[in-house]
Order: sequence, then structure tokens, then C-alpha cells
Amino acid sequence: MKIILKSPQIINEISELLIGAELVPTELEKNNLYWFGDKNDKDELIAVIGVERYSDICLFRSLAVKAEERNKGIGDKLIKEAVSFAISININEAYLITSTIAEKMKRYGFVTIDRSSLPHVLKESPFIREICPATSCIMYKTLSGSI
Repeated sequence: MKIILKSPQIINEISELLIGAELVPTELEKNNLYWFGDKNDKDELIAVIGVERYSDICLFRSLAVKAEERNKGIGDKLIKEAVSFAISININEAYLITSTIAEKMKRYGFVTIDRSSLPHVLKESPFIREICPATSCIMYKTLSGSI
């Protein structure tokens, strides 16, 4: 796992992976968005997660693993990498919005919160305002020195 440089080719690969996972590929090149990924032996991108930074908080977004690569621990490794990275750049709070992985994220200490509890800057995110359904689960975690 490593941070991904945002070349046009990589952005295209991330977009294709997100579409394949039925996620919306939007604002993939934002300056405050860091991508982490994993590739297979053929140098194909098989998994990604984004860390979108807003001062000392972040939004984890777009965890996607190719269907044939699921249940191999790749998503877990990416989550750990994203949390470690966020801690290393002095992020104190992490948020995410999900319709599918709430139970998995509870294993990492994320708790469900009400949408109204989100910091204002995250309420303005297109994921919160438009893309993710109102029924999606909003989750929060205070970050510390460990996962």
C-alpha cells in the first residue's frame, strides 16, 4: 500500500475502479485528497481509499476493492494505512459516509453519529449534500496514536 500520485492515468484507473464498485467518481483530483491503493502482479489497480483533509479533520472516502480481490484483507490494509496517514499529518477526527461497510468500520473504532453532528465543512461536501443517500450511515472516530 502506498500513497498514489495523481497522474491522469491513475485518476482514470481510480475512476474505473470506483465505477466498478458502484461508487461515484467525483472530485478525484482535489488538492486536499490523498489516495492510497494496491496493485496486483499485473500492475493493475485493485483497491483504493481516499483521505480528504480539512485542517485537522478528514473524510475517508471511496474505499473500493475489485470484486475478485475481496475477502483477502486488502480493504483492511487500506483502512489501516489511511488511519495511520491521517494520524501522521495531525488529523484528530475522521468521518465517513457509507451504505455498505458500517459494521466493518465499527471494528476500527468508528461510531455512528447523526448527520447534524458533522462539522460544517463536511456538510458542504457533495458526498453529504448530494451523492450519498440520506439513509447512509455517518461515522466518526477520534484519531490517536493507534488504530
